[in-house]
Amino acid sequence: IEIDPGRSKLLVDIGEMLEGQNKYDDAIKLYENMIVSDPKSALGFYKRASVQVLKQNYAEAIPGLNKSIEIDPQFAKAYEARCQSQYHLAIYRDALNDCTQAIKLAPDLEDAYLIRATLLRLTMGATADQVKQQSNRGNLNRIANANRRLEGNPHAYDALLKRAYGYQGIGEYSKSIVDFSAAIMIRPDSAEAYAGRGTSHSSLRDVNRAESDYAKAVE
Repeated sequence: IEIDPGRSKLLVDIGEMLEGQNKYDDAIKLYENMIVSDPKSALGFYKRASVQVLKQNYAEAIPGLNKSIEIDPQFAKAYEARCQSQYHLAIYRDALNDCTQAIKLAPDLEDAYLIRATLLRLTMGATADQVKQQSNRGNLNRIANANRRLEGNPHAYDALLKRAYGYQGIGEYSKSIVDFSAAIMIRPDSAEAYAGRGTSHSSLRDVNRAESDYAKAVE
């Protein structure tokens, strides 16, 4: 029995809300219910595994990602998540193959490019320029995807953070500071935003502001 697409989207929305609240075990239970209701749900297997990745349970994530890809061989995000898991387990060659396949299926992915940049250096002795090229592509995709999200909601905290890290990754530190500051306006207690802004200030050699932000991040 396949889950109605509308219900599937609702379950994913609820699951992602739980993930945002760090209620990972509750999210896993919800995705398990998706799988029970529809054993051929590539999305259900992927979402359950992606929470294991968030929990850094990489070995536990891989079987679910294998199943997701078996059901839908065109599921780029599943390849990306399996690449990330294999990378953390030091299975570098397989991780590189998965990152490459993920990018082939969905050239607008972000993390796949960033991980692939490191994997090229680890497995193939890529030059600094080749690594930087892959990393920049990932960060530019991160900025573009965040921009699309912010068009619909200019106050989306996670999108502001994503774009800030993207700018930081390509050396646009002043732009990243603007976005980190906007994120702090939305969530004044965001240690991540303060730490990110502190790093950008440090890159611009603004030591006083960097130290102030780092202090607020650990309060």
